[in-house]
Amino acid sequence: MNANLPKDLERYVQAKVRSGRFTSSDEAIAEAVRLLRQREEAEETRVLAGIRQGLED
Repeated sequence: MNANLPKDLERYVQAKVRSGRFTSSDEAIAEAVRLLRQREEAEETRVLAGIRQGLED
C-alpha cells in the first residue's frame, strides 16, 4: 500500500522520523492508523453504551 499525504502532513512525518521518534515514515503512519482505530473503537463503544442506556430508560 502506498499513501500520498498532503505536503504539510508529509513534512510532519518526515520531521518525526528525523527526530528519532519513528524509525521510518511507514512506522509513523502505522502508529497514526492504530490511534485512529482506537479512537473510532472508543467512539463506537460510547455510542453503543448510550443506545443501551436509552433503551433501559
